[in-house]
This record gives sequence, C-alpha cells and structure tokens, in this order.
Amino acid sequence: MNEPTRIDSFLGVHNTLAPERMPPGALLTADNVVISREGVIKSRPAETLVFGGSNISASYGTLDQTAMILIDSGTMYLFDGNSVRVLATGFNSSPVYWCEESSSRIVFVGGGKAGVIEGLSTIRPLLNITSAIVAIAIHEGRLALAIQERDSTFILMSRPYEYDTFDAEEEGFFIPNRVTALASVGGNLLITTLSNLFALTSEDSLVEVTDFGTPLGKSIISSRGVAFVWTNEGLCTFPEFSNLTEATISVPPGMACSANLFEYEGSRYSVVLTDGAGAADNVAVV
Repeated sequence: MNEPTRIDSFLGVHNTLAPERMPPGALLTADNVVISREGVIKSRPAETLVFGGSNISASYGTLDQTAMILIDSGTMYLFDGNSVRVLATGFNSSPVYWCEESSSRIVFVGGGKAGVIEGLSTIRPLLNITSAIVAIAIHEGRLALAIQERDSTFILMSRPYEYDTFDAEEEGFFIPNRVTALASVGGNLLITTLSNLFALTSEDSLVEVTDFGTPLGKSIISSRGVAFVWTNEGLCTFPEFSNLTEATISVPPGMACSANLFEYEGSRYSVVLTDGAGAADNVAVV
C-alpha cells in the first residue's frame, strides 16, 4: 500500500502535464477560489453590484485601486468607493485609451474626446489629438501616442508636461506592425505589438524584447516598477524578462484581452479576460 502524500501548500492550476505527472499540490481546476502566496486555498469573495450600466463602452481603474471610471451610454461616471457621480457626457462608443500621472491626474483619448481628469472631479480638454490613436502612456513627463498608419505605427511624444503640444519631426518614430499597448516602466517605454515587444531605453535606443506579441486590448499592468504583460505566449514580466506561466498553464491567448492586478489579504493576483480565441503555444502534455 502506497504511503499517503502530504500536501503542505497548493500550487494552483498546472495543466501542461498529464495528471499522473503533476507535482503534489497542483490543481486540474481552480474555479471560484483564490490561492495565497503561502499556498492556502480559499473560496473567492462574492461580488457586490456598484453600478447597473446598460451600455458600458469603456472602463478604467486607478493603479492605487481607489477609483473606477466608466463610460455608459455616452456618459462618463466616477466611482470612488462610496458614490457614483457624472464627470462628463457626449462620448461615442469608439475605444478609449487611458494612462495616469497619478490617481488624481488621468489622461484619456477616445470616445470622440481627449482630456485630463484632474482631482477626480474636473476634465481639462486636450487639443490636437487625432482619432487614429491606438495606445497612450505617460513617459518621463511626456505623453506618448501610438498612431496607426497602415502596416506600421507612429509613436509621437509630446513636449514635457505639455500633453497636447507635439513636434512630429523631432519627437516621433515608427514601429513595425500594429501597436497594442504602451507603458512606462523602469525608465523604459515598453511598446507591445501584434508580433513583438520593444523597449525604448533611457538612452533612446529601440531594442526588441521578444519575437512574439500580444493580443489587442489592455495587455500591460504596471505595478511597483514591474510590467506584467499578457502575451501570445502567456504572462510575462518586464524589464527583468521572464515568462511566469509557460511551464504550468496552457490556455489560448485570445485575439483581444483585458488584464489587471489586485491585492487580497496580502497577496497580489493577476486577472486576464480574453475572448478565448487562438491556440496555446505550450500545448499540454498528455
């Protein structure tokens, strides 16, 4: 008779190996649970309805998790944890791109408008922003815009702290393929495309980070100087590049995604929503 195996902690889902080859503590499924960094498994907290929208076209949560912004039926709402109030009206249903200098200074472009939400209460319009924007970020005090131009993307940088003042000849460069997201991380401007990841370094050198890209949508989450990137080959980190999921989790990357981080009882969790399209690069071994 085999001796029982002691499981001191749970490892989470591990579906790249056949069940009989999985290490002790690995799970085939983990629905509606959370697992702490110590390997403790608990039921997932229940949901609380805070807003009953009927046609939500865009949303954004501040990096410090203190506020959420929604656009529903053309109206922009702010939820600060206590109440919901209207910030602006007149938005269309086109995609909206967001970035923040701080939780009290958020830049948005899309929905037929562009502006800076200041103090989570007023909006200062930004001028000279085109409708072909596909990603934005604040990098070293400048607003970086990704502008789609056929089979490539033009990255345009504003003047320092003048988010609607641009000089295309001096502050722009092209990236091959369609840019999917931008983020300022560790002195680098991380640029993701459908086929590659690039970084504009602090020395203004453009380097290739990977030979695979990301789905469309919100693929980058920045936290404490690290970018977590949902790519076509799993969840990766930058600037110290590593693939966190390649060895353990095999799932389709999706053609579109939305990723975020949240903290719960001292542990950090990444959440990725996809449309389920595509095929995993690390097919499970059976």
